[in-house]
Amino acid sequence: MGGQKQPAAAEEFTKEFARDMDHILRGVDGGDWTFQYVDDMDFEGTAAHRVVIRDRFERSTTVYLSAENGRVVGRRFVGETMSGPGELTEVVREWADYDGIPGPALVTISLEGEDYMSIAFSEYVLDGDVDMAIFDKGE
Repeated sequence: MGGQKQPAAAEEFTKEFARDMDHILRGVDGGDWTFQYVDDMDFEGTAAHRVVIRDRFERSTTVYLSAENGRVVGRRFVGETMSGPGELTEVVREWADYDGIPGPALVTISLEGEDYMSIAFSEYVLDGDVDMAIFDKGE
């Protein structure tokens, strides 16, 4: 965080990982989540299917799937921020092609309806080499 390394408690990491969309979609039939279709709606200018996902920690994440192609175009959930818990809304603003795999290129995040941060992806590496030094605690 902010260029500094901080250890994450295993429980905290497990809870946040349970909400990660890649993790959910890879293990969708593993029984850790329940899914409820809510309705079709306009989400940030995109025709979308609204689905509520509950994880094993009883937290809800509302996911918006493009009605055109089924891609996750956004999600809304209560999460931890530097100023405490708050409602976060993630919106995929731009898409890119990463070696034939479509993925987000720009994601904006709002906190309680106010701009909070944006994430720009410049590269997506599938099963790439990982420099284990990034896990060094520096003790």
